[in-house]
Amino acid sequence: MEGFNYLKNGHFIEKVEQNSGSLSLLAKIDDFELMEQTIHLDKEFIIVPGDKQNLIELFYILDGKIKDESHNIIFEKGDSFYVHQLTKPVYFKTLENTRLLYFINDSLFVLLSDIINKLKKTIIKVEAKDLYTEKHSNRVMNLAVELAKKLNLGDIDMMRLSYASLFHDLGKIDIPDIILQKPGKLTSEEFETIKQHPLLGRILADEIKLIDIGIIIEQHHEHIDGTGYPHGLKGDDICIEAKIIAIVDSYDAMTSDRPYRKGLSKETAINELIKNRGSHYDHVVADTFIRMLKNETS
Repeated sequence: MEGFNYLKNGHFIEKVEQNSGSLSLLAKIDDFELMEQTIHLDKEFIIVPGDKQNLIELFYILDGKIKDESHNIIFEKGDSFYVHQLTKPVYFKTLENTRLLYFINDSLFVLLSDIINKLKKTIIKVEAKDLYTEKHSNRVMNLAVELAKKLNLGDIDMMRLSYASLFHDLGKIDIPDIILQKPGKLTSEEFETIKQHPLLGRILADEIKLIDIGIIIEQHHEHIDGTGYPHGLKGDDICIEAKIIAIVDSYDAMTSDRPYRKGLSKETAINELIKNRGSHYDHVVADTFIRMLKNETS
Protein backbone atom coordinates (compact mmCIF):
# COMPACT_ATOMS: atom_id res chain seq x y z
CA MET A 1 0.00 0.00 0.00
CA GLU A 2 2.44 2.62 -1.20
CA GLY A 3 1.60 6.29 -1.78
CA PHE A 4 -1.54 8.01 -0.51
CA ASN A 5 -4.29 5.69 0.77
CA TYR A 6 -7.60 6.44 2.47
CA LEU A 7 -11.02 5.11 3.52
CA LYS A 8 -14.21 7.19 3.68
CA ASN A 9 -17.73 6.97 5.08
CA GLY A 10 -16.98 4.46 7.81
CA HIS A 11 -15.40 1.89 5.49
CA PHE A 12 -12.80 -0.52 6.83
CA ILE A 13 -10.34 -3.04 5.45
CA GLU A 14 -11.80 -5.94 7.40
CA LYS A 15 -14.08 -6.43 10.40
CA VAL A 16 -14.55 -9.26 12.88
CA GLU A 17 -17.52 -9.67 15.22
CA GLN A 18 -16.89 -10.81 18.77
CA ASN A 19 -19.20 -11.76 21.65
CA SER A 20 -18.15 -8.55 23.40
CA GLY A 21 -18.39 -6.27 20.33
CA SER A 22 -16.40 -5.86 17.12
CA LEU A 23 -12.97 -4.95 15.79
CA SER A 24 -12.43 -3.15 12.46
CA LEU A 25 -9.07 -2.77 10.75
CA LEU A 26 -8.79 0.83 9.47
CA ALA A 27 -5.16 0.95 8.36
CA LYS A 28 -2.12 -1.35 8.28
CA ILE A 29 1.50 -0.62 7.39
CA ASP A 30 3.94 -3.49 8.01
CA ASP A 31 3.36 -4.41 11.67
CA PHE A 32 1.53 -1.17 12.52
CA GLU A 33 -2.24 -1.46 12.76
CA LEU A 34 -4.97 1.09 13.44
CA MET A 35 -8.33 -0.35 14.46
CA GLU A 36 -11.73 0.74 15.70
CA GLN A 37 -13.00 -1.42 18.55
CA THR A 38 -16.54 -1.50 19.93
CA ILE A 39 -17.25 -3.13 23.28
CA HIS A 40 -20.74 -3.70 24.64
CA LEU A 41 -21.95 -2.47 28.03
CA ASP A 42 -20.88 -4.45 31.11
CA LYS A 43 -18.16 -6.47 29.34
CA GLU A 44 -14.73 -7.20 30.77
CA PHE A 45 -11.54 -7.11 28.73
CA ILE A 46 -7.85 -7.48 29.48
CA ILE A 47 -4.65 -5.96 28.13
CA VAL A 48 -1.90 -8.52 28.66
CA PRO A 49 1.89 -8.21 28.38
CA GLY A 50 3.17 -9.12 24.92
CA ASP A 51 6.21 -11.07 23.78
CA LYS A 52 7.53 -8.14 21.73
CA GLN A 53 9.93 -6.01 23.82
CA ASN A 54 8.95 -2.70 22.22
CA LEU A 55 5.24 -3.43 21.98
CA ILE A 56 3.04 -0.32 22.30
CA GLU A 57 -0.77 -0.32 22.45
CA LEU A 58 -2.61 3.01 22.41
CA PHE A 59 -6.33 3.55 23.01
CA TYR A 60 -8.42 6.68 22.38
CA ILE A 61 -12.07 6.67 23.50
CA LEU A 62 -14.40 7.93 20.78
CA ASP A 63 -17.60 7.24 22.73
CA GLY A 64 -18.59 5.56 25.98
CA LYS A 65 -17.05 4.96 29.36
CA ILE A 66 -14.79 2.25 30.80
CA LYS A 67 -13.25 1.56 34.18
CA ASP A 68 -9.65 0.49 34.66
CA GLU A 69 -10.26 -1.97 37.51
CA SER A 70 -6.53 -2.47 38.05
CA HIS A 71 -5.96 1.21 38.90
CA ASN A 72 -9.54 2.31 39.72
CA ILE A 73 -9.62 4.94 36.96
CA ILE A 74 -12.63 5.80 34.76
CA PHE A 75 -12.00 6.82 31.13
CA GLU A 76 -14.59 8.67 29.06
CA LYS A 77 -14.99 10.16 25.58
CA GLY A 78 -11.83 12.08 24.60
CA ASP A 79 -9.60 10.26 27.10
CA SER A 80 -6.67 8.09 26.03
CA PHE A 81 -4.16 5.69 27.53
CA TYR A 82 -1.33 3.48 26.29
CA VAL A 83 0.76 0.57 27.54
CA HIS A 84 4.47 -0.03 26.89
CA GLN A 85 6.66 -2.76 28.37
CA LEU A 86 3.69 -3.98 30.40
CA THR A 87 4.60 -6.48 33.11
CA LYS A 88 1.14 -7.26 34.53
CA PRO A 89 -2.29 -7.55 32.87
CA VAL A 90 -4.65 -4.57 33.16
CA TYR A 91 -8.34 -5.34 33.67
CA PHE A 92 -11.16 -3.16 32.33
CA LYS A 93 -14.95 -3.17 32.44
CA THR A 94 -17.26 -1.12 30.23
CA LEU A 95 -19.72 1.16 32.02
CA GLU A 96 -21.39 2.11 28.73
CA ASN A 97 -21.34 0.86 25.17
CA THR A 98 -17.85 1.99 24.14
CA ARG A 99 -16.05 2.77 20.87
CA LEU A 100 -12.26 3.19 20.78
CA LEU A 101 -9.45 3.84 18.35
CA TYR A 102 -6.84 1.16 18.93
CA PHE A 103 -3.25 1.40 17.67
CA ILE A 104 -0.66 -1.37 18.02
CA ASN A 105 2.82 -1.79 16.56
CA ASP A 106 2.37 -5.52 16.01
CA SER A 107 0.39 -7.76 13.64
CA LEU A 108 -2.62 -8.51 15.81
CA PHE A 109 -5.63 -8.25 13.51
CA VAL A 110 -4.64 -10.91 11.00
CA LEU A 111 -4.11 -13.47 13.76
CA LEU A 112 -7.31 -12.49 15.51
CA SER A 113 -9.31 -12.45 12.30
CA ASP A 114 -8.15 -15.92 11.25
CA ILE A 115 -8.85 -17.36 14.69
CA ILE A 116 -12.29 -15.84 15.05
CA ASN A 117 -13.42 -16.71 11.53
CA LYS A 118 -12.48 -20.35 12.01
CA LEU A 119 -13.88 -20.61 15.53
CA LYS A 120 -17.09 -18.81 14.63
CA LYS A 121 -17.96 -21.49 12.09
CA THR A 122 -17.32 -24.22 14.63
CA ILE A 123 -19.12 -22.46 17.47
CA ILE A 124 -22.24 -21.92 15.35
CA LYS A 125 -22.32 -25.65 14.62
CA VAL A 126 -21.76 -26.58 18.29
CA GLU A 127 -24.60 -24.29 19.38
CA ALA A 128 -26.89 -25.88 16.80
CA LYS A 129 -26.06 -29.32 18.22
CA ASP A 130 -26.26 -28.41 21.91
CA LEU A 131 -27.79 -25.05 22.90
CA TYR A 132 -26.53 -25.53 26.47
CA THR A 133 -22.87 -25.38 25.40
CA GLU A 134 -22.71 -21.68 24.47
CA LYS A 135 -24.11 -20.34 27.73
CA HIS A 136 -22.18 -22.91 29.73
CA SER A 137 -18.89 -22.02 28.07
CA ASN A 138 -19.28 -18.31 28.82
CA ARG A 139 -20.11 -19.02 32.46
CA VAL A 140 -17.11 -21.33 32.77
CA MET A 141 -14.83 -18.69 31.26
CA ASN A 142 -16.01 -15.97 33.65
CA LEU A 143 -15.64 -18.19 36.73
CA ALA A 144 -12.30 -19.59 35.58
CA VAL A 145 -10.79 -16.12 35.06
CA GLU A 146 -12.06 -14.97 38.46
CA LEU A 147 -10.58 -18.05 40.12
CA ALA A 148 -7.28 -17.64 38.24
CA LYS A 149 -6.95 -14.08 39.55
CA LYS A 150 -7.21 -15.38 43.11
CA LEU A 151 -4.60 -18.05 42.35
CA ASN A 152 -2.25 -15.35 40.95
CA LEU A 153 -1.94 -17.08 37.61
CA GLY A 154 0.76 -15.64 35.37
CA ASP A 155 -0.05 -13.23 32.56
CA ILE A 156 0.37 -15.57 29.61
CA ASP A 157 -1.26 -18.44 31.50
CA MET A 158 -4.25 -16.19 32.23
CA MET A 159 -4.67 -15.45 28.54
CA ARG A 160 -4.42 -19.13 27.63
CA LEU A 161 -6.94 -20.02 30.33
CA SER A 162 -9.49 -17.48 29.13
CA TYR A 163 -9.43 -18.90 25.59
CA ALA A 164 -9.29 -22.55 26.69
CA SER A 165 -12.20 -22.18 29.11
CA LEU A 166 -14.36 -20.54 26.45
CA PHE A 167 -13.59 -23.26 23.89
CA HIS A 168 -13.18 -26.27 26.18
CA ASP A 169 -16.19 -28.07 24.67
CA LEU A 170 -15.36 -27.42 21.00
CA GLY A 171 -14.73 -31.14 20.50
CA LYS A 172 -18.45 -31.79 20.92
CA ILE A 173 -18.84 -30.69 17.31
CA ASP A 174 -17.83 -34.23 16.32
CA ILE A 175 -20.04 -36.02 18.87
CA PRO A 176 -23.28 -37.43 17.33
CA ASP A 177 -26.39 -35.34 18.04
CA ILE A 178 -28.29 -38.36 19.31
CA ILE A 179 -25.79 -38.69 22.17
CA LEU A 180 -25.41 -34.97 22.93
CA GLN A 181 -29.16 -34.42 23.02
CA LYS A 182 -30.12 -37.61 24.86
CA PRO A 183 -32.42 -36.61 27.77
CA GLY A 184 -31.57 -39.55 30.02
CA LYS A 185 -28.55 -41.45 31.29
CA LEU A 186 -25.94 -42.44 28.72
CA THR A 187 -25.00 -46.06 28.11
CA SER A 188 -21.38 -47.06 28.73
CA GLU A 189 -20.76 -47.05 24.96
CA GLU A 190 -22.27 -43.57 24.60
CA PHE A 191 -20.19 -42.27 27.49
CA GLU A 192 -17.04 -43.64 25.85
CA THR A 193 -17.95 -41.56 22.80
CA ILE A 194 -18.48 -38.43 24.93
CA LYS A 195 -15.07 -39.01 26.51
CA GLN A 196 -13.47 -38.37 23.12
CA HIS A 197 -14.46 -34.68 23.03
CA PRO A 198 -11.35 -33.37 24.88
CA LEU A 199 -9.14 -35.10 22.29
CA LEU A 200 -11.28 -33.83 19.42
CA GLY A 201 -11.16 -30.33 20.93
CA ARG A 202 -7.38 -30.42 21.05
CA ILE A 203 -7.21 -31.36 17.38
CA LEU A 204 -9.34 -28.33 16.49
CA ALA A 205 -7.32 -25.99 18.71
CA ASP A 206 -4.01 -27.26 17.36
CA GLU A 207 -5.19 -26.73 13.79
CA ILE A 208 -6.04 -23.12 14.62
CA LYS A 209 -2.79 -22.72 16.60
CA LEU A 210 -4.54 -20.62 19.22
CA ILE A 211 -1.73 -19.77 21.68
CA ASP A 212 -1.18 -23.40 22.59
CA ILE A 213 -4.50 -24.05 24.36
CA GLY A 214 -4.93 -27.55 22.92
CA ILE A 215 -3.23 -29.27 25.87
CA ILE A 216 -5.55 -27.48 28.31
CA ILE A 217 -8.65 -28.54 26.40
CA GLU A 218 -7.36 -32.11 26.21
CA GLN A 219 -6.84 -32.29 30.00
CA HIS A 220 -9.95 -30.52 31.34
CA HIS A 221 -11.66 -33.80 32.35
CA GLU A 222 -8.62 -35.34 34.05
CA HIS A 223 -8.78 -36.00 37.82
CA ILE A 224 -6.01 -35.58 40.37
CA ASP A 225 -6.29 -39.25 41.42
CA GLY A 226 -6.04 -40.54 37.85
CA THR A 227 -9.72 -41.50 37.44
CA GLY A 228 -10.45 -38.87 34.78
CA TYR A 229 -10.24 -39.03 31.02
CA PRO A 230 -8.98 -39.28 28.30
CA HIS A 231 -5.54 -40.32 29.62
CA GLY A 232 -6.00 -40.95 33.36
CA LEU A 233 -3.38 -38.34 34.27
CA LYS A 234 -2.54 -37.70 37.93
CA GLY A 235 -1.48 -34.75 40.07
CA ASP A 236 1.21 -32.53 38.60
CA ASP A 237 0.89 -34.19 35.19
CA ILE A 238 -2.24 -32.05 34.75
CA CYS A 239 -1.62 -28.38 33.91
CA ILE A 240 -2.96 -25.73 36.30
CA GLU A 241 -5.28 -24.24 33.66
CA ALA A 242 -6.96 -27.62 33.17
CA LYS A 243 -7.30 -28.06 36.94
CA ILE A 244 -9.11 -24.72 37.11
CA ILE A 245 -11.46 -25.53 34.23
CA ALA A 246 -12.17 -28.98 35.66
CA ILE A 247 -13.66 -27.71 38.91
CA VAL A 248 -15.43 -24.70 37.39
CA ASP A 249 -16.87 -26.87 34.61
CA SER A 250 -18.18 -29.40 37.16
CA TYR A 251 -19.71 -26.71 39.36
CA ASP A 252 -21.55 -25.05 36.48
CA ALA A 253 -22.80 -28.42 35.20
CA MET A 254 -24.10 -29.32 38.66
CA THR A 255 -25.91 -26.03 39.24
CA SER A 256 -27.42 -25.68 35.74
CA ASP A 257 -30.91 -26.82 34.83
CA ARG A 258 -31.15 -29.50 32.15
CA PRO A 259 -34.21 -30.75 30.27
CA TYR A 260 -34.15 -33.92 32.39
CA ARG A 261 -33.29 -32.50 35.84
CA LYS A 262 -33.22 -29.40 38.01
CA GLY A 263 -29.83 -27.91 38.85
CA LEU A 264 -28.39 -28.46 42.32
CA SER A 265 -28.41 -25.63 44.84
CA LYS A 266 -25.18 -23.72 45.35
CA GLU A 267 -24.76 -25.22 48.83
CA THR A 268 -25.27 -28.80 47.59
CA ALA A 269 -22.81 -28.25 44.73
CA ILE A 270 -20.20 -26.84 47.12
CA ASN A 271 -20.58 -29.94 49.31
CA GLU A 272 -19.94 -32.10 46.23
CA LEU A 273 -16.77 -30.11 45.50
CA ILE A 274 -15.62 -30.59 49.10
CA LYS A 275 -16.31 -34.34 48.87
CA ASN A 276 -14.18 -34.64 45.72
CA ARG A 277 -11.42 -32.29 46.88
CA GLY A 278 -8.10 -34.10 46.59
CA SER A 279 -9.53 -36.88 44.41
CA HIS A 280 -11.09 -35.16 41.40
CA TYR A 281 -9.88 -31.64 42.15
CA ASP A 282 -6.56 -30.13 43.18
CA HIS A 283 -6.53 -29.18 46.91
CA VAL A 284 -5.35 -25.60 46.42
CA VAL A 285 -7.58 -24.92 43.43
CA ALA A 286 -10.60 -26.45 45.18
CA ASP A 287 -10.07 -24.61 48.47
CA THR A 288 -9.66 -21.28 46.66
CA PHE A 289 -12.74 -21.84 44.50
CA ILE A 290 -14.90 -22.92 47.45
CA ARG A 291 -13.84 -19.81 49.41
CA MET A 292 -14.66 -17.68 46.36
CA LEU A 293 -18.13 -19.21 46.06
CA LYS A 294 -18.86 -18.85 49.78
CA ASN A 295 -17.70 -15.20 49.78
CA GLU A 296 -20.25 -14.42 47.04
CA THR A 297 -23.08 -15.00 49.50
CA SER A 298 -21.40 -13.92 52.73
